[in-house]
Amino acid sequence: MQAETMGHGRPVEFRVPPGRNRNGLRWRYTAAVQLSDAGCEDAKIQAVTGHKTMEMVRKFRARREQKAASMGAQQKRDQQDQNKIRT
Repeated sequence: MQAETMGHGRPVEFRVPPGRNRNGLRWRYTAAVQLSDAGCEDAKIQAVTGHKTMEMVRKFRARREQKAASMGAQQKRDQQDQNKIRT
């Protein structure tokens, strides 16, 4: 698929996971996450994914942000554990 820019100058190429097609429900989630990670605005994500409401776009973004926050917290905990072992 041809890459296109989404207003911030960087090309965005959508990667459909193996075993999925562009019509699958997971494609919308994957596209929303990838576009969010690329720094696209919610309105541009909505234009690509076809969500009828911004609420759905924000829902997918919130899910992604929650996962990122969770991973960051776990990494800090692991670093603290490593520091305790060293001392």
